[in-house]
Amino acid sequence: MGLEKEHGANRAQKAQSTEYRPKKLSIEEQHALMRRAQAGDWDAWGTMWSTFERAINRHIMNIVNDFHIAEDITSTTFIKAQEKLATFECRPDASPEAWLFRIAINLSINEKTKGRRTRVTLYDPAVLDNQRSTQNPEELVIKRISKQERLEKIREVLPELKPRQREVVERRVIEDQPYVKIAEEMNTSVGNIRLLLHRGLNQIRELIEASQPA
Repeated sequence: MGLEKEHGANRAQKAQSTEYRPKKLSIEEQHALMRRAQAGDWDAWGTMWSTFERAINRHIMNIVNDFHIAEDITSTTFIKAQEKLATFECRPDASPEAWLFRIAINLSINEKTKGRRTRVTLYDPAVLDNQRSTQNPEELVIKRISKQERLEKIREVLPELKPRQREVVERRVIEDQPYVKIAEEMNTSVGNIRLLLHRGLNQIRELIEASQPA
């Protein structure tokens, strides 16, 4: 029994040592990253994503009390923030962190107001007929279709993706590698890997939808 406890403690210590722990950023560092992101540096935006993702996810979870919905809203928070990057002004009294939290809180409140969303698969006819579907593509591709179907459909369109997007999709979706490992080996942040994955899966969805008979 003592040996089992020791092994368990060692596993826990190993997990803690490999867990991604983002550095806390000062307001000046946040502004510097925001300016770079506004200039088109997606590695900088990926760093913002990695830094605040866990804290925002915990806050959302406290509001919606549903793990999968909290994951969706967390991703949506950063995607919407990315779309609005140009509107953020790096003033001394403007906190990018607070700005992200406001977006997350608003999305969470909207979710609570309308109740649990109905999830459908990427290949459901209802989605294929609706070009404005707002479903999270990572959820749709990874969680809602069988592994074999996933591999077949994704491999068909992978050559159409940009090289880094293709590599991330291959490693995360097909090979099921953890985000931290992919980020380390591709010399970028976990947030940027998530961003590349989101873009790649969005393009995959568009390519698959375009290939469907009218």
